[in-house]
Amino acid sequence: MILSRKTLIPFLLLLAIAVVSLGAVWSNEQHHLKVLFEDRQAERRLFFDKVWELQGESAATFAKDYTYWDDMVEFVKTGDRQWAIENLETGLSTFKVDAIWVYNPDGKLVYSVISKGEELVYDQEIDLPARKNPELFAKEKLIHFYITTKEGVFDVRGATIHPTDDPERKTAPAGYFFTGCFLDKNFADDFSKVINGQISALSANRVSSSADKDNLSSGSFTFYRELKGFDGNPAAYVQVENTLPTIRQLARNSFRDLGVLAAVFLAGLGALYWIVYLIGRTGQQAAKLAGEMTKRLRESESRYRSYIELTGQLAWSTDANGNVTEDIPTWREFTGQSYDDVRGFGWSKALHPDDAERTLQVWKNAVATKSSYEVEYRVRRYDGEYRWFLALGVPVEGKNATIREWVGTCIDITERKSVEEENAKHTQELERHNKIMVDRELKMVELKKEIEKLKKK
Repeated sequence: MILSRKTLIPFLLLLAIAVVSLGAVWSNEQHHLKVLFEDRQAERRLFFDKVWELQGESAATFAKDYTYWDDMVEFVKTGDRQWAIENLETGLSTFKVDAIWVYNPDGKLVYSVISKGEELVYDQEIDLPARKNPELFAKEKLIHFYITTKEGVFDVRGATIHPTDDPERKTAPAGYFFTGCFLDKNFADDFSKVINGQISALSANRVSSSADKDNLSSGSFTFYRELKGFDGNPAAYVQVENTLPTIRQLARNSFRDLGVLAAVFLAGLGALYWIVYLIGRTGQQAAKLAGEMTKRLRESESRYRSYIELTGQLAWSTDANGNVTEDIPTWREFTGQSYDDVRGFGWSKALHPDDAERTLQVWKNAVATKSSYEVEYRVRRYDGEYRWFLALGVPVEGKNATIREWVGTCIDITERKSVEEENAKHTQELERHNKIMVDRELKMVELKKEIEKLKKK
C-alpha cells in the first residue's frame, strides 16, 4: 500500500510529534525522578548525621561528668582498684562504652579496662597521642577524636580531671580520663538497623580514592563521612550504603510505562495510517484525525504522570511570589483541604499552630532572598493526626535571571523524629542518673564531716 505525498506528509508529521513527545515525557520524568532521588538522599544524609551525633552523647557525658570529682582526683593519686571497679567499670554498660583509661599528670597509666565481648582486660594501653601531648588540652578540656588501632577504629572522648569545686576546669589537670567506643561489626550492625542502611568503618588508607556514588535505576547510593583524628586529619572514614525501594520501583515503572506509552503511540499511528489511507486525501478529515491523535497523546501523558503521584511525596509548586496558584492533588489528599483552601498561603492552615508562623517566616524570607527553602513542620492529616515533614524548595529561573516559579517536595520524617525523641529520653535518663550519683557523693562527704565532728567531741 502506497500513500500519496499529501497523505504521507501528515502521517510523518504525526510520527515526528509522537517521537518528540515520547522523548520529552521520558526526559521530564527522569528529571523529576532525579530531583526526588536527590531530595531523599539529602534527607537520609541529614538523618545519619544527627543519629551519629546522638549515639556519642553517652560517652561524652561520661567523660564530662566524672572528671570534676574529688574522688576521681584522689583515685589518680592512690590507684584504688576496688574504687575503680565500683565506680568506673559500672560506667561501661551504663554509658555504652567499651574502654576506659585514666592517666596521672605525667602521662603514666593509673588504670584501664577494655571490654572484649564477655571478657574484661585490665591495664592495656593503646596509642593515645592526646595523653602524650597535654598541650592538646590547652584550648579544650573536653576533646573528641578517632584513632585506628590494630583492633579497629575507636571513638575516643577525653577530659582533664579536676576537683568537684572546679567544674569550669581552671585548675591544673590532676590527670587525664579517656573513654573509647569500638566501631566494630556489632556496632555497625546495630547502627545500620537504626538508619535502615549499611555502614562500615574504614581505615584512612583504604578510602583514598573513595567518592560518593549513586545509581538512579537501582535507587542505591553510597556516601562517606570523615572521622577526624586528634590532629584534625582523617583517621578513618565511615562508608554508608542506602537503598531507596520507592526510587527503584519508580525507575522500573518509568521504563515499563514508557514502553506502554510507545506501544499506544505506535498502535494509534498504525490505526491512523489505515484510516488516512481509507478516507483518502481529504485534508479536513486528516486534520481532524490528527487532532484526535494529539488529544490521545495528552491523555496518555496525563495517565503516565499519575504514576509519579503514587510515591507518597507531597510535591508542590508556586508562582514567583510564593503563592500557590496551581492545584496540588497530593497535598489536598493528605490534608483534606480543598483547592480554594490551599491557594495563596492557605496551605499553612493545615500546619500545627506552633509551627505555622515560623514556617511562613522562613518561606517568605526564602522567596525574598531567592534562596533555597528548608524547614521542618507538622502537617495535620485528613484524620486529625499530625505528621512531621521536611519541606524542601528551590527557585526556577526564567529569562534574564528572573524567578519563574518555585518547586519543591515535602518528605515524611515522622519516624526520624521518633528516633530523636527516644535518644533525648535516654540522654535525660543518663543526666538523672549522674545527678543521683553526685548527690550521693555530696551526702557521703557531709556524713563524713559529721562523723569527724562527733569523734573530736
